Amino acid sequence: MTVIRYSKPAARNGVCLSSLKGIVCVVSLSMTALALFPLRAGGNGGCAGKPVFRDDGSATDQLRSVGSAGRRHWADRGPQDEKGQSAGGSNQTASLSDTCAACHRTRDEKLFSLYSKSVHYSAGKGCASCHGGDASAAAKAEAHSLNFVGKPTSDQAVRMCGSCHRSESAQYRASRHFPVQKAVSRVDCVQCHGAHTVGAPARSFSIAYFCSGCHGLEYLPGLQQQFQDLLKLSDDLRLALQDVTDSGRAPSDDVLRRRKEIQQMTGEIVHKTDLDGGTAKIPHILELGEKLKTMIVASGKGPR
Repeated sequence: MTVIRYSKPAARNGVCLSSLKGIVCVVSLSMTALALFPLRAGGNGGCAGKPVFRDDGSATDQLRSVGSAGRRHWADRGPQDEKGQSAGGSNQTASLSDTCAACHRTRDEKLFSLYSKSVHYSAGKGCASCHGGDASAAAKAEAHSLNFVGKPTSDQAVRMCGSCHRSESAQYRASRHFPVQKAVSRVDCVQCHGAHTVGAPARSFSIAYFCSGCHGLEYLPGLQQQFQDLLKLSDDLRLALQDVTDSGRAPSDDVLRRRKEIQQMTGEIVHKTDLDGGTAKIPHILELGEKLKTMIVASGKGPR
């Protein structure tokens, strides 16, 4: 900013130079302020700021207006039902042709191979849906700008997942896995469900074994047998369905519907850490599970 000095007020063409001095200073200060604090407008190509999360884990609408569809993040989900799913129930496959994939695929092809098998990929959720940033940008600095989170902390992961899965998040936050007095998770979403492999964990993964990593140690009592049986049922059904698909066959819609019902009932017990309710509900779930196992085995013997 240039400072103009006058030795004494003078008038030229009827305009006092002291007045001109004031005008020049105001204009210069305004230009400096704009340079230091550029305005970001909403609408196409703009960002109103980072998402602000409420205590329930959901996000406000501060990112509602972002130019590229690749920038959609936690706050820009659209109408959702009580389960946290999009109202449209989109089954469109996520595109791996954005710049996130183009760059990171060259660094870790295995990561994208795992992600392409996940339920998030099948539901059309791209990298920016969780990590934020600008998936349309070619330069790293721009792609990793805005609300980008590369490696979320445990707390960020809980908030991130909860912005879509609101019902499950509410159950989890009221559970023993998220003690109120500490307001931090003992175990978070990613530790149980995975990150890039949600819905398609490695065959060697066992939720029953994973839970035993805490339950049953010296500071925490082991799970009752029926709860262990419930977790084992989840593993058994997943592996049985994987055997069918690996053999080149496709499970029937009825089989998939029944399995989803069992998953939802199991999830409600686990997310709530509902000991009393689970004790009453588990026998029925185990009965449904045994019937479904028989159906899955039968479907694997049918024609390809």
